[in-house]
Amino acid sequence: MSGQIKKKLIFFLLFIANILILFWCKEITDLIPLSKNIPLPMGIFLLLFINVLISFHSLQLNDLEKLSKLMLNNINEMVFIYDYRKQKYIATNQSIVEMLGYKPKEIINLDSIRALIHPDDTAVWDRDTGVIKEKVIKHDFTPYRSINRFRKKNGDTLYLETNSIPFKKGKDIIVISTCRDITEHIILAQSLQTSEKKYRSLYYNAQVGLSTSYMDGSKIIMANNKFAEMLGYTQPSEVEGLPSKDFWAVPQDRIKLIELLKQQHLVLNYPIQLICKNKLTKNFEIFARYDSVKDYIETNLIDVSEMSNAREKAEAANLAKDQFLANISHEIRTPMIGILGSVDLLEKSSLDQEQSANIATIRDCGEQLLSIINEILNVSKIELGLLTLNPEVCSLLDLFPDVSRLLEPVLREKGLQLVLNLDEKIPDKVVIDQTKLRQILLNILNNAVKFTSKGVIVIDAHIQTAINQNSNLLVSISDTGIGIPQSQQNKIFEAFTQADSSASREFGGTGVGLYICKKLIDSMEGEIWLDSCEGQGTIFHFKIPLQIMTNHQSADYESDQAEAYDYESNSLFEFNPVKILIVEDNELTQKIVGQMLNDYGFVVMYATNGLECLRIISESNVDLVLMDMQMPLMDGYETTGFMREDSELKNIPIIAMTANAMVGDREKCLASGCTDYITKPFKSEELVIMIKKHLSRNFRNKKHETESSRLINDLIPEFIADLKEMIEELNQAVKNKNHEMIKSISHDIKGTAGMYGFMEISETAAIMEKAAQDKSYKNIIALYYKIKILFQQANTKVS
Repeated sequence: MSGQIKKKLIFFLLFIANILILFWCKEITDLIPLSKNIPLPMGIFLLLFINVLISFHSLQLNDLEKLSKLMLNNINEMVFIYDYRKQKYIATNQSIVEMLGYKPKEIINLDSIRALIHPDDTAVWDRDTGVIKEKVIKHDFTPYRSINRFRKKNGDTLYLETNSIPFKKGKDIIVISTCRDITEHIILAQSLQTSEKKYRSLYYNAQVGLSTSYMDGSKIIMANNKFAEMLGYTQPSEVEGLPSKDFWAVPQDRIKLIELLKQQHLVLNYPIQLICKNKLTKNFEIFARYDSVKDYIETNLIDVSEMSNAREKAEAANLAKDQFLANISHEIRTPMIGILGSVDLLEKSSLDQEQSANIATIRDCGEQLLSIINEILNVSKIELGLLTLNPEVCSLLDLFPDVSRLLEPVLREKGLQLVLNLDEKIPDKVVIDQTKLRQILLNILNNAVKFTSKGVIVIDAHIQTAINQNSNLLVSISDTGIGIPQSQQNKIFEAFTQADSSASREFGGTGVGLYICKKLIDSMEGEIWLDSCEGQGTIFHFKIPLQIMTNHQSADYESDQAEAYDYESNSLFEFNPVKILIVEDNELTQKIVGQMLNDYGFVVMYATNGLECLRIISESNVDLVLMDMQMPLMDGYETTGFMREDSELKNIPIIAMTANAMVGDREKCLASGCTDYITKPFKSEELVIMIKKHLSRNFRNKKHETESSRLINDLIPEFIADLKEMIEELNQAVKNKNHEMIKSISHDIKGTAGMYGFMEISETAAIMEKAAQDKSYKNIIALYYKIKILFQQANTKVS
């Protein structure tokens, strides 16, 4: 029943009630028989009560209508009421003013809400309207939800979620639609979608293997391109959805990882093996995180096999560097033995004062060059990690004075004073790597002498005993030199560094001495530091652990030493001649070393390779062999091996005589069966001491000075003859365009000419060797004629 009909009925009832009351009041009881039986007061009360009830009900209906309208207008959602029979909107609420900016009357007067829809969404609106019509036709009165973009009165756009409920009212069909503003939600969802796209793009294109899988290993939820690539797949979709546990080569590794993740939720650098697409296994390191809320495992894979390959390449590069250093050491040291050996022989010949001075200059320069070579090689050994410690029993009370005496000539030359302060508590015998200690002391002292023009250099040394009874050697070396600026002190222990770049020009040096000191001290588990003030001098401090020998240990050591070196006490007694075989393919080295030994009274024989060595020792009695380790046909290692396997030859002392100075070369020589090892170049005294050490018989120094002079005079003419022969061979190789032969002969000329001081010939031959390697025939011809002219000039001078 409509509200208007209810109102009319109520007014009608009120009208009848009032007439009845009026009749009672005028006592027109005859007109109404029923009233005769009702007392007048009761009748009046009854009619008034009915009047009140009807009036109250009428008021209640009005209040409910007002209340409904009030509630409709205060709903935050926009409400439309649409009459399908009249094809128009019959009501809306005040929320439309806030949402769209229209008044309710403006909406009701519209032919269609379609005019408020965003132009791009009208097709969607038409589709939704069609669905609602179809629901009405089918008497389907379930709600229908849709999302559309509306245009506000000011032209702005907003998203509205609409819930439409059709229902039947008599013959009319009414649709009530409520609209909720979801613009912020849509914008946030679009932003999240954009972020997710970016995240997925970053995830799938990351250069590390990423995957997400269920904790139970039943499924890989997501993986990126790199993860698929690492396992041999082309697309992540090939692995997504597969059981992650099926990829584990060792199931126990996965079980252990799960246990760790449950305990700490994050596991780093966990080594695993996974099965690739080709069914082969690869080594990985996994970073895993456990999401306990989702029960996911998120992993990051690192292909350890790639790192292993890189490590192998680095090791191969280091090995190549090591081999290069060994070869360059040999190449540099071989001519050095010619230079210093010739100087050694010349010093023993009859010389006037000027010649002696010149020879001394050559020796000084040669030894400086050898020192620089050794420093560079030491740096290379350090960089390759080839430093090894060789602790041995030594006397600090002898070592410090010995090192000091080595500096006496240069101290006298510069007018400097050296003061040595040794703590009286320093024991005589300790165990330490005395070779490295000597090198540390000499490097620091040479620096002090180099940068001090006047004043004094002081060495202070004492023993420090710690709480744990370990002992340290504490040394301080101070000078009164130029000092080191504060800004440069933190760089002073770096390789190839000097506090002032001009220092290398003024004072010389490579700038690696202190770097080597620090690395040597580090290898001995010690430390080094300095105190310095510019213009006032520098103090270097270092501390090195050592072992102090007990009296009992010291006595045993001295007994062993006396037994081992007893042969020196009778070194000048008469003896039968000692026969020494020099096995060396370099003819010049043969002659120089042979002359050194002749000067000390040895009988010398020569062999140019291992095969010739074996033949000679099988035919002659040989007391000792000096063995070059790099030779053609049969090298020193193989030759030594043969001798050690022969019962008649195995006891002959063999001293390895090589220019290789890398760590490990000595061990390699000794492992092959050599008795001892000496590095070229060496002084005659060093060689003789080593020979005496390994011979049971004694000998005396015969000092064949005339033979030394004769050898020196003979060397240059022989060199000219050899060079002439090599140039003739080079000429033939150039005519035949034999680049390998040109390269080989040029290499020989370069080394031989340089060793004898013909540097221009040597340098030209070096360029020719490079041209032969590059097969630059035009340059080879020009260089050949230059070498020929230089040879003719040298030959004329010698003649």
